[in-house]
Amino acid sequence: MVDTIQIKFLGKEELLTFYLLSYKTSTCSTPSTSNPTPTHIIIYRIQSRIFEPAYLLRVQLIEENNMDILRSGSRATKKASSDYFTGTVWQDPIIEAPEPARIRAIRVTFEPCARTAWHTHPLGQTLYVLSGTGLVGLRGESPKVINAGDTVWIPPHEAHWHGATSTNSMCHIAMQESHEGSVATWLEPVSEEDYKLLDITAEKV
Repeated sequence: MVDTIQIKFLGKEELLTFYLLSYKTSTCSTPSTSNPTPTHIIIYRIQSRIFEPAYLLRVQLIEENNMDILRSGSRATKKASSDYFTGTVWQDPIIEAPEPARIRAIRVTFEPCARTAWHTHPLGQTLYVLSGTGLVGLRGESPKVINAGDTVWIPPHEAHWHGATSTNSMCHIAMQESHEGSVATWLEPVSEEDYKLLDITAEKV
């Protein structure tokens, strides 16, 4: 089967002729090669003026104005890195939209005493609390208590942290935009001593 499609390789867009060798997708067993979706990761044999014939490459399809549904359970829950979090934190990806969109969203679940390190976001961050009771803190201020249904806006470049209280877990959706490939700048951890003090002195919003 021979077809032509626009793909992205090494930062450039080229119209290439390819022979479909195999595919990998979690949504269906026989995707239509005449109307592929951006989530299909496919291995091609490329024939083009810029590639040698029969050269195997791993590429991702690009297709404009195409809706995509990311099915529940199709992406694994991951434990958050101890480089950026203290305690036990679980992350479930929601969306990392393709360019030119910049939105990034993730569901984050903090077990009691768990929290982020201090950090900033180049274009700010919105938190929407799904369940539990948590804390969000800024430099030089007592942290605020946040509860299910609360929405928090943190301005661009504002150093802050957020997490659970010492007695309750907390789950929120974190939404932020990418700027020049970055969504966050990570700073130092919130120490045990500071966290205990902050947890005691936290103010309700």
